[in-house]
Amino acid sequence: MATIKRSLLGKVSGSAGDFVFYTRNGKRHFRAKPKPRDPDMPKSQKTIDNENGFAYTSSFTKEISKNDLLKVIWKHSDIPAENYYSRIFSANRKRTEPSGLTLHNIITPDNIFLETGSVVLDDEYFSIGYKIKSENQNVLQPPFFAVSVLFLCNPHKPAKENNFVFLPFEKLVTEQFIDKPDIVTFSFNETDKSVLSEFKNGIVYLTFISKEIIDKPYEWTTTAAVEINLAL
Repeated sequence: MATIKRSLLGKVSGSAGDFVFYTRNGKRHFRAKPKPRDPDMPKSQKTIDNENGFAYTSSFTKEISKNDLLKVIWKHSDIPAENYYSRIFSANRKRTEPSGLTLHNIITPDNIFLETGSVVLDDEYFSIGYKIKSENQNVLQPPFFAVSVLFLCNPHKPAKENNFVFLPFEKLVTEQFIDKPDIVTFSFNETDKSVLSEFKNGIVYLTFISKEIIDKPYEWTTTAAVEINLAL
């Protein structure tokens, strides 16, 4: 890849000859066109792993982008990237394995530390115990939004056979209790239940976001992740 310092032609994009021109972060670049792959030549394991990791990250990025609350947080993130979508992808690509998402993937950038406890999984709902750690006890007091994304997968099924799916959840937490652990509960609808029956494993991603997100200051927590086993 090379950077075009100055162009007599103005903005350049597209391809010409053996080169492809494009713009990234406001700078113009060019690179050689990739050679077509020989269809008779099998892909290397490295190529297959990279394609799988890319596919999982892209799908996760699209799922996060569907939630307006999460989108606003990423838009205001200081992660270097051209836009919020690129920030989500960039932050998650290095955390994703060829076999799927991990406990290190995130739905919000780092901020107030969130710690999860046990998960209770029922036919009608799932509950997660949590603790928000902050030096300022007045930070992120109710009401605030709880946002969760369930990544469900069949790890031994090839990725090309649609071996994973996402279930999104959002609710307003209106109170916390001093005399018992804080717990947030999300209910399953009928569609959720039918999807859950098709998968064996999963990861719950959870974050909290202040209710008044449009007007600064707003707060959010880090992403907490917990594995679940649906086969039990």
